[in-house]
Amino acid sequence: MRLRSHAIGHLLALLTAAVLLLGNPGSVPAQTERLPKVGYLGFGASVPPTLFQNRMRELRFSEGKDFMVEYRFAGGRAGELPRLARELVDAKVDVILAIGDEAIVAAKSTTHSVPIVMIACDAVTTGFVASLARPGGNLTGVTCITSELLPKRLAVFRELLPAASRLAVLYNPENVSKPPEAARTVEVAKEMGLDAKAVQFRSAQDIEAAFSAFAADRPDGIVVLTEQRSIVHASCWPSFRAESGCQCCIRSAKVSALVVSSRTVRIFQRW
Repeated sequence: MRLRSHAIGHLLALLTAAVLLLGNPGSVPAQTERLPKVGYLGFGASVPPTLFQNRMRELRFSEGKDFMVEYRFAGGRAGELPRLARELVDAKVDVILAIGDEAIVAAKSTTHSVPIVMIACDAVTTGFVASLARPGGNLTGVTCITSELLPKRLAVFRELLPAASRLAVLYNPENVSKPPEAARTVEVAKEMGLDAKAVQFRSAQDIEAAFSAFAADRPDGIVVLTEQRSIVHASCWPSFRAESGCQCCIRSAKVSALVVSSRTVRIFQRW
């Protein structure tokens, strides 16, 4: 997981640096010039994005000297994201780094002109981009390829528990990519002969209630569809799983693909 997270941080920094160079090609800004400004929009708590910061330093972009960052964190409250996205646009950032689907929706709804570098769960399925090769619009970034991996993920579950017959799929319905992913997960599970059902959560209280029900209902396995809200509540998953008595708890893998816009490719070629 550490290697995969490092790779994602590497790509985000590289794309962000490329977009910054669009407005300042070929040179570091002089002291009298306005520094390029990145807007960082996060769903979770106010945690410094160390992977992004470290990689920008490796690329020889020094925060405060070569570029500025406006940080905005929603603290796990999705309703705050549109306001925070508007603050970033009003602050005249040159690029928005949007972490997670709900942040992407807020940024995309707020501006059609400011470039957005994203971490998405499934950028094509959600309609954020037209395709991985030709995203269009003002979005680029990194996306998980959940649709392609879903059957394989459930096949692994089958290998782990060949006698399993019942599966629960836990997901956040307010994340635009998760309802279709949950529906598809249930569909594929049923094709494999499993009795599967989808269960929604929006808060830690919902997660606790779901696992209390699982303790009585006893599914053989639980699939948690990973996104920013489930990550915010990550600390509670192990204890709830133990209390429910479920044999297996699987969280969806984060295997990512790079979404590259044609204008970003041109900048890479200049390097």
